[in-house]
Amino acid sequence: MESNTGKRERLIERSKQNLNDSRKWQQTNSVDTTIIIVVVLMIAFGLVMLFSASMSDSIIESETGTSYLVRQLVANLIGIGCMVWLSKFNLKIFDRLAFAAVVYIIGVILLFLTLFTRPINGARRWLSIPVFGTFQPSEFMKVAIVYIIACYESWLFKQRAAGRFQREAGLKGAVKDAAWDLLIPAAIVAVPVGIMSLQTHMSGIFIILIVSLATLLAAGLPWRSWLTAGVIGIALIALFALFIFSIWDFLPEKITGRFGHVFTRIDIFTGDSNVTADELYQSNQAYIAIGSGGWTGVGLGQGKQKNRYLPEVHNDYIFSNIVEETGFIGGLVVIVLFLIFFLVGMRIAHKSSSVYAQIVATGISTLITLQAMLNVAVNVGAIPPTGISLPFFSYGGTSNMFFLIGIGLLLNVSKFGVREEL
Repeated sequence: MESNTGKRERLIERSKQNLNDSRKWQQTNSVDTTIIIVVVLMIAFGLVMLFSASMSDSIIESETGTSYLVRQLVANLIGIGCMVWLSKFNLKIFDRLAFAAVVYIIGVILLFLTLFTRPINGARRWLSIPVFGTFQPSEFMKVAIVYIIACYESWLFKQRAAGRFQREAGLKGAVKDAAWDLLIPAAIVAVPVGIMSLQTHMSGIFIILIVSLATLLAAGLPWRSWLTAGVIGIALIALFALFIFSIWDFLPEKITGRFGHVFTRIDIFTGDSNVTADELYQSNQAYIAIGSGGWTGVGLGQGKQKNRYLPEVHNDYIFSNIVEETGFIGGLVVIVLFLIFFLVGMRIAHKSSSVYAQIVATGISTLITLQAMLNVAVNVGAIPPTGISLPFFSYGGTSNMFFLIGIGLLLNVSKFGVREEL
């Protein structure tokens, strides 16, 4: 039988070899052009459709048909500038746990501040920024959580390569490994998720949880850590759910009332008889817009639902306007663009030469594509209304800025963090 000392030495040598192998990869010296082309196409198509969808509201609000378009264009240009800037620096500059800690603290503080702001549409999710207007810190946190987990898992890998936090046998070792591999990242994610639950931002919570899961899967962690963390996590979640259930009837209406819209949206989706016509109105108008489009649409700028019939047509329901004016073909083009983006992003992840690079590529690709597919699903009635925007198409300058920052990190990985093709 191999002694524990022998096993530990073998693990240390393997970790050192993996670290040395990762240093053999060289940068490709150029960013992935396919990602750039796809993003440019989405931004251009998005600006055209936003102009069409927002024209009526823009004229009514500011007597000009371009106010939404101009703000979106400015935000996109700033985001593109950040994207290009991020792609210029060596990947090692960003792969630092200290940087991730600063980003995390900023994100949590911004989320916390929203709890003291004036409600917008019945929810406290926005902060005001002079000139730019409002933004949701949760959009920042979606991108930040990918970067934070990437830096943490990369740091842990390097620590183990240096002989620290080595994996151990037995139940105690399994719990210890699960804590370092998964429970600490889960705790990191739990803080912003907890704050967002007070905002009743359930769609944002869902996206962050799925993206966090994707990033941890990309880290290549052993099944033993997943199994152990899963058992511990399920037990903790069950205890928490039991606690909330036991005190729910005693909570003040001020707290429980925040979740009323969640149940209403589920009732809308299931067709509950208690749902009023007003509550069904937005979804029904979206279906009318999609049904009116046919194969090729009614023509760019010719859609009727945007003329104050479909609320939030330039935001969460812009996909309905796209299908109404450009038809099934136009809607399919949007979906295909996001799928191409995802496939290219996963190709970059597959070619990545480090834990950090693989997690960033997987996380950003999953985040943007998942949000897009959820938005499309809401518009066609496949899932309950969620308030999720369509990246690069929906109005929301700061949201798109954060997505472009995420793409900047992805381009940085494609340039400095992939295997050199022989």
